[in-house]
Amino acid sequence: MSPKTITEISQQFSIEAIAVLMDKGQITQAREILSRRIIDVPDDYKARLLLRDSFLKMKPAATPTGFKSCPCCNNSFPFFLPGGPSFRPNACCPACESLERHRSLCLILKRLLHLNTKEASMIHVAPEQSLSTILRQLFEDRYYTMDLFTDADIRGDLCEMPFGTDSIDIFMANHVLEHIKDDLRAMREIYRILKPQGSALLQIPIDLSLAVTEEAPEKAPPQDLLKLFGQEDHVRQYGTDFKDRLEQSGFTVRTHICHDIITPDEIKTYGLHSDEIVWEAFKS
Repeated sequence: MSPKTITEISQQFSIEAIAVLMDKGQITQAREILSRRIIDVPDDYKARLLLRDSFLKMKPAATPTGFKSCPCCNNSFPFFLPGGPSFRPNACCPACESLERHRSLCLILKRLLHLNTKEASMIHVAPEQSLSTILRQLFEDRYYTMDLFTDADIRGDLCEMPFGTDSIDIFMANHVLEHIKDDLRAMREIYRILKPQGSALLQIPIDLSLAVTEEAPEKAPPQDLLKLFGQEDHVRQYGTDFKDRLEQSGFTVRTHICHDIITPDEIKTYGLHSDEIVWEAFKS
């Protein structure tokens, strides 16, 4: 069945009719129809939910030749879906909704996690479900999620966290610091709670052409933030001085770049950005 034919058919099927296909065991056809429907209408969340649920009902299978794969959930499919705030193409896993940066971080964590996870504790701020499931299995009862607004194990403010000094082995926050008005205070707080030799794993949106991070004007309205930084709740655009900001807070910093760790074939299969950076900040 050609993509054009699938697209035409996808517009003729209701969500209820596609669900009937699944109930009859026609999973592959139903997934094709749903995927094409989402590409045409990226904000069709009923279709996204039904597609995701179809993967939950079946164990991951071996990746067929030429298919894409997600290292977060181990599912495979012909292509990734539109994802992110702007619904950029080929970004989102149909099964667990991971984006490129989540999949990069998942692989980097699997390959570079240097602490003994049988003893280490981990705090995960603004937890992504695609990563949280894996990490909770890995760290068991020493893994805690934290968020200021949504459901998590702990409700807390990144600038004033409810943890003792020198108490946590690993801290992780992905695309969080650009939302924090006083990010230097947040960095110092992360440093405070980490044990000596503990580390923070961080991802941020960064413009490598900027030598100095651009800060939002005081009391800038959301529409200005959207224009400046591409999102209404971002208060800065980080530049290459992000490392300096971490070092100013006391950290020793190491960077892990996707293309240095993950092969070109894997980058293609997993739908990654080759220049994605994970920052690892150590407490001396």
